[in-house]
Amino acid sequence: MNLKYENEALSNIVINCPILGFDSEGLKVLILKYRNSDLYGLPAGIILQNEDIDFSVHRILKETTGLQNHYLENFGTFGKANRVNCNQIREMLTNLGVSFEKGHFLLQRFVAISYLALVDIHKVELQADTCTDKLEWYDIEKVPSLVHDHQLILEHALQYLKNNIDRTPIIQYLMPESFTMKELQILYERILGEKLVRTNFQRRILSKGILERLDKLYTGRAHKAPYQYRFMK
Repeated sequence: MNLKYENEALSNIVINCPILGFDSEGLKVLILKYRNSDLYGLPAGIILQNEDIDFSVHRILKETTGLQNHYLENFGTFGKANRVNCNQIREMLTNLGVSFEKGHFLLQRFVAISYLALVDIHKVELQADTCTDKLEWYDIEKVPSLVHDHQLILEHALQYLKNNIDRTPIIQYLMPESFTMKELQILYERILGEKLVRTNFQRRILSKGILERLDKLYTGRAHKAPYQYRFMK
C-alpha cells in the first residue's frame, strides 16, 4: 500500500494481489513485511480517483515487480464487514509515524478486489513501497501469518489456479522461456498438491500440442540429458 497516493484514493476499495512465481524449489508467493513491524501481507494498492480498475492493477504490479508483461485475472471480491483488523492498521500507522488521532482513511471499511498475478520469477525486480520494509518470495507451504483476511485471499487464489491449470496459456506465465518436462511436472504437482506419474504426465501434456521440443540440455554428466521445451506462440 503506497501512502503517497492517499489524497487521490477512491474511498473504501482496495486492490489485493497474490503474485505467484516458480523456481527450481517450487511454487512461490510474494509476501511483504510492513515497515518496522512483524506484520506480513499480500501486495495491495489504492485505486486512484481518475483510474480504471484494470489500469490500477497494472500500475500496482509494475510498482511492485517492475514487470508489465504478466498474467492478471480477477478471481474474487472480499467484503466481510470485519475483514480489516483495525488494531493491525493502527500498529502499521504508528510504526510509520503517521498520526491517526483524528482518524485515517485506512481505518475505514474496505472492500478488496483481488487479482491473481503469475510472473516469471527470474525477471522480477522487487520494489518496496512507503509502507514496506521488504518483499520476499515464500514457498506456498511456508507462508507466515498474514494480516486481515489475506490468508483467505491467498487460499482462493491458489484454488483458482488449481481449477484453471489446464487453461492455456495460464501456466506458461510461471515458466521460464525454456524448461525441462521434469520442471513442468514439478509445477503441476505443487499446484495440484499431488504426485503425478511421469509417463502419464508427459503423455498428457504432449497430447495437448502446446509445447515445442528444443535441443537437449547438456550438463557434462554421464546421465542422459533431458530435452528442453517451450510453449508454442
